[in-house]
Order: sequence, then structure tokens, then C-alpha cells
Amino acid sequence: MSIISSIIYLIFARLIERISKIKTRYTMRKFIALVIILIDFIIVVSIFVRNTSIVIVSAGLFSAGIAFSLRDPITSLIAWFVIVFLRPFSIGERIKVGEEEGDVVDINAFFFTLMEINQWTSADLYTGRLVEVPNNQIMTAQIVNFSKGFNYLWDNIDVPLFYSADIDGISSMLKEIAKNVTEKYFEKATKEYTRLKKKYFIERGIFEPRIFVSFNDNYAILSLRYITDLWERKTTETAISTEILRKFKLKGIEIASSSIIVSNKSNLENDRKK
Repeated sequence: MSIISSIIYLIFARLIERISKIKTRYTMRKFIALVIILIDFIIVVSIFVRNTSIVIVSAGLFSAGIAFSLRDPITSLIAWFVIVFLRPFSIGERIKVGEEEGDVVDINAFFFTLMEINQWTSADLYTGRLVEVPNNQIMTAQIVNFSKGFNYLWDNIDVPLFYSADIDGISSMLKEIAKNVTEKYFEKATKEYTRLKKKYFIERGIFEPRIFVSFNDNYAILSLRYITDLWERKTTETAISTEILRKFKLKGIEIASSSIIVSNKSNLENDRKK
């Protein structure tokens, strides 16, 4: 029986290899393997039990018995069909399910595996750990798909400035720096976002860098918002931040902080006492 099953699997495997998309080939191989295992099980049971009615009754009692004890594996198996056919996520996409977050690197009948991001790292960097999550988690936990149909995200860098700073001039400089770094994403991001708008009710996306201004008791805050590739978030932030620091040093612009303000106030009070 195993020889026949192996031959059948090899035949289907050859056919599957003709599929151009890697993700589709991977999913089909998994599905064919599971179907062959189920067929083998049914044939083996039929061989040992000739009476069809006994097979049906036995199957019913067996199903009732394991339904409770194996409820998690069973729901995970059902969830696997949901993943395969409804595709809330697929191989290579970046997702968050419950508290687990990372890139999907494997999906089987009971678990999906993530290359973990964040945790003790930041800006969506890999931790190096592989996390296996039961498929049934998709039934109860919130699913966040960061890359389904749109492989970009908006990020921001906050720049605190003294109230005496040239807010308008610095805002223009920050937007120019961000545009020089991120404009390589504009064309592709626009195309992907246009396709996304046809499927979902979403507002238009603005890919040009923008500045939002706020303030607190100590200083003004310029929030620089820009588009970046999902997998290059930290690289883009580093490139923009480095250029901001270089330009600020060149033009003698100070970055405000509470510690500097407290220090300056202390110095003024000491001078007054003298």
C-alpha cells in the first residue's frame, strides 16, 4: 500500500513541479500528502473490517471518543483548511497572531511556523527564534497581516526642537531628506495601493513625506512621516536619521531635550544667586 501511495505522490509531485509559483507548489505538495494519508487510512480500515455498517458505526463511536480528547488537533486541522483555501496569510508574509509576530516560513496540518520579529529587538528585526503556532489560534486570535497585497508601511521619526528654531525651514529640510531616501518606493507602492483600493474601502495613500507639528512644555516636536518597504524599515530609518544628524551638525541646529532644558535652567539659577 505504501508503495502505491508513494508512486501516486511522485506522479502528483511531478505535475506540481510544473507550477511556476513557489508558494502554490508548496501548498499543493502539503495538500496531496495529507489526502494520500487519509485515503490509506480508509483503505486499511476497509480491509480489516468487511462489514460496511460496522465500519460506519465504529467510525462514529471513534469520532465521538476522540472529539473531546483531541479537540485541539482537530480544530487545528480544520483551521489548516481555512488557511489553505481562504488564505488569511501564506508563506513569506509577515503576520501577527495574538502575541506572536513574524514571517511565515512553514504551514502544516497542525502548526504554522514564524521567524520571530521584535520581542527584545525593535523595528521589526528578527530575533533568530522559530515559533510554532497551533493553527487553531486563527479561530480566536486577531490576525494582522502586514504584507497582504501591500508590502509597504508608513513610519515616522520625531524630531524635538527648541521653540526658537526655524520650524518652517527645518520642516522643508526634513521632507527633502526623507524624499531623497524613500522616493525609490513611490512608483511600486502607488501601483500596489491602487490594486488594494479596488478590493477594500480605503482612502488614498500619500507617499510624499509629510510633517506634523506638536509641542509640550519643553519643546516643539516635528513628526516626519514617510513610506518605506516593509522589510527595510530599520534601514530606511537609519538612512534618514543619519542624514538629519549630518545636516543639523552642518547648520548648527540643536535637538531639544528635557535634560538640556533642566541643565540650562539650573545654570541660570546659579548665575542669579551669584
